[in-house]
Amino acid sequence: MTANRIFFITLAMPACALMSHPLTGFGHGRKHGSSGYPLTRFGHGQDTSLRKYVRMHYQTTDSKPVHVYEEECGQSRPVSTSLMQNNESSQIPGAGLGKIVPFKTVLKESYYLVGCVKDYMLEHGDKFGKNKDRYKEGSLTNVSIVRYVEIVPKEDQEPMSHGVCFSFCRTVPGMTFFGIQNGQNCYCMPYFNSMEGDDSACDQPCEGDTKTVCGNVVKSTVFQMHACGTAKKKLVESFDKMKTVSSDIEDLTKMVDGLAETMQDTAVALQTSFGKLGDTVATQLLQDAKLYAGTLAKASLAGLKISTKMGDLEGRYKDVKKLNLKKFREATKAETVMTSMQKATTEGSDEATRLGELAAKAGPDFETSGGAKRYRPVMQFVDEKFADVPSTCGGKAAGNALVAKADDCAEVCDSMLNDCDGFSHFMLKKDGLCFLFAKVETVTYYTGCKKKGAKLVQLAANKTSVTDAGLDANCMVKFSRFQGTPQATEAKRCIKDA
Repeated sequence: MTANRIFFITLAMPACALMSHPLTGFGHGRKHGSSGYPLTRFGHGQDTSLRKYVRMHYQTTDSKPVHVYEEECGQSRPVSTSLMQNNESSQIPGAGLGKIVPFKTVLKESYYLVGCVKDYMLEHGDKFGKNKDRYKEGSLTNVSIVRYVEIVPKEDQEPMSHGVCFSFCRTVPGMTFFGIQNGQNCYCMPYFNSMEGDDSACDQPCEGDTKTVCGNVVKSTVFQMHACGTAKKKLVESFDKMKTVSSDIEDLTKMVDGLAETMQDTAVALQTSFGKLGDTVATQLLQDAKLYAGTLAKASLAGLKISTKMGDLEGRYKDVKKLNLKKFREATKAETVMTSMQKATTEGSDEATRLGELAAKAGPDFETSGGAKRYRPVMQFVDEKFADVPSTCGGKAAGNALVAKADDCAEVCDSMLNDCDGFSHFMLKKDGLCFLFAKVETVTYYTGCKKKGAKLVQLAANKTSVTDAGLDANCMVKFSRFQGTPQATEAKRCIKDA
């Protein structure tokens, strides 16, 4: 006989978390299947659940397990004997007195902790067990507690835990509470009545789960059981929640994987070009981008693993959904699947937050333009006559590589306030890579390109840069923050030569 355990999990997503980070916009305009990363659900102006995941940077999901759907069951409280007598509909005369066949019909679907009490029912509500000589409930409500050891054959008994006791009491007619005393004594009752006792805590480890407590020598750890709604309804709700998270995980995984692929391919091509030009600072930056692309790829694999796990659970859900959940064994199978889905949902929600954060940082899109106009080519401060030539720079990094346009790179730098002086931006056809600097220390500028036959592209307010064959590089700094003069190296070559 297998004891079942139910853990109902509520996912907490604070509303304030949705606006806690500057990188809230996404949607680079690419469609799934094109080169780069798919953003089909990140369209401009939409407020999809994926956006919410992405916005929740550095927030964690509350995954503490409880044993009841509180939003459905409400905040029920334990009732005393006197209250039971005043509420005729709540009294259950004869509860625990008739023939009991446990593990046959499931009558309760959830439970939660009430407290640690010295229970009057254990002392004076036991008509058939070891305390039968002190039984007093016959003249009051004509009920009795039901002890696990008195009903379950010895060969079928399991080491006691909350789940083992619940799996028994949930199938005993007329019972609403269950208690465990001294680490192993499980009993069911229609109500409980706290007696005056000492101030000792329930600190006796459960015999079958030593990480939890089951009363002490004189007190019981008491739980209330609820039969709210139907098991099938909760099973469906658990699946729907998991399916929503699964869909988000799939999209975010594809997005991060696409970012990794774009960053890797672009960095490899650019590193080859600037390696031919002898620009060691640029090639090292691009090497760093390749390493970070590996980090993104690894994260996408973690997302794929969770997505696969959820896919397997979906198959198991379809099987148990067909079962008769009023039968104990079949309900136990369904609850095992439900618990697994709830845990996967929590795990998946956390992973979606991590993937969303990576997507926000590695591929920002602020849905605005003109950010780069607040920056100037670094050569304007070194030798203004070369302000419009291609340049690369190095220095103290202010973050990992980004797959971003110059405008978005500027927005990220702005969001870092005094922690970012400028950035080095590379373009290869339509793909851009950006590197942020807390301090720009070196610059390499290319003076070998003739303007004749070259394509002039407006980049900043009044400055242009030379772009040849879809390849471009520019070092840009904040006009308001930049101080000093970086070490400059003139390369009398043109980047098209690469």
